[in-house]
Amino acid sequence: MSNPVAFHGKTAWITAFIIALVFLMPVLAISLPAVTLPGTRAMNVTSLKTPTYAESSRATILDENNWTIWSLTAQEYGATLTYSSDGLTLTGGFPPSTQPLALSIDRTLKVNLTAYPIMYMLINVSPSISYGIRFYSQSSGSTVPLWAESDALGHREGTGQAENVQLNMFQLIESNTGKVYDSTSSVTIYVERSASTQATHFSLQIKKLEFLNFPLLSAPASGSYHAIYVGLGQIEENPSFTLRSVEIRGTINASKGMVFVPYFIDGLSIYQGPVYTLATIPIDLSVTVAITSQRPKSFSDNLPTEKAAIVLVAASGTFVRLSVENISLNYYSKMAQTSSIPFQGRNGYLNNAFFFLLLPVSVMVLLYGQVRRANHIANSQSSV
Repeated sequence: MSNPVAFHGKTAWITAFIIALVFLMPVLAISLPAVTLPGTRAMNVTSLKTPTYAESSRATILDENNWTIWSLTAQEYGATLTYSSDGLTLTGGFPPSTQPLALSIDRTLKVNLTAYPIMYMLINVSPSISYGIRFYSQSSGSTVPLWAESDALGHREGTGQAENVQLNMFQLIESNTGKVYDSTSSVTIYVERSASTQATHFSLQIKKLEFLNFPLLSAPASGSYHAIYVGLGQIEENPSFTLRSVEIRGTINASKGMVFVPYFIDGLSIYQGPVYTLATIPIDLSVTVAITSQRPKSFSDNLPTEKAAIVLVAASGTFVRLSVENISLNYYSKMAQTSSIPFQGRNGYLNNAFFFLLLPVSVMVLLYGQVRRANHIANSQSSV
């Protein structure tokens, strides 16, 4: 016949073990790292937004339209340089050649880029040739090239139509040289043609050369703005995730029919989004900028004061106000990722106090009660 004391003792311990599991499983579960499956993951970074600021719709202008300063660097290819109230015109003709041919014009150009960081040129080049613009600076008595063969101003195809060329000189120069230069000393513009068996007539006309500054203004209220900047604080980087796109949602008020282009700027890297046209205003709009390997080599306006920012630039019309509701960074991961679950404010502390303090104490009390009950039954039965 089985011993009833031993049976009740075993039952008490089994009951206590089950109760302990019931209470301890949530503790074990919450202590395990969270798992993020492969795929796209959206991270809300609205809390990182800095106060919105903007470019004034009116720029201060440094006029460099004195055409008589320009000169040919070589007298060849029948080239002539003429000046008029409409600008400067270079004409000539490249003969048949088995080698590439080029011709250039230059001038001194002393510009304080801190005061006027944006270069603007209105230029028209015949479609049969290419052209490029090269800036130089002076450092310790030596001439320093500020250009690179692959930059936004090099080897541009002529279109036969007037082109607006506008870019931020600091972004261009630092991308090319890895350094910051705050002034220029001269500029060269060249025309070129690859090897050809045919003679090629060329024409280059410069109608404007100016340096601009759109003052940056705080934009908490309505105004008239050329561009609006939404800066982001320090973004946590994870090498296991690849940033695919940036999205900003909010309400935009602007001049009716305005056209704007969104950019995401990360340091010297520029990413351009699609062109948006505002048929109705104000409008609730979601703007997305994809992060692709093919990105612009230059930026047309002031660089943001933060390392990372979303910038909306007007192509026509002006902004009145931008109210930001949400900003998200969309990442992609090819592998599952684990990470600890962060505490979330006061509720997080209350939850952790419950799981890590009250539950263990409750389990200990229950265990103690079960052991006492088992010992009491055993003592009662042994005394009979």
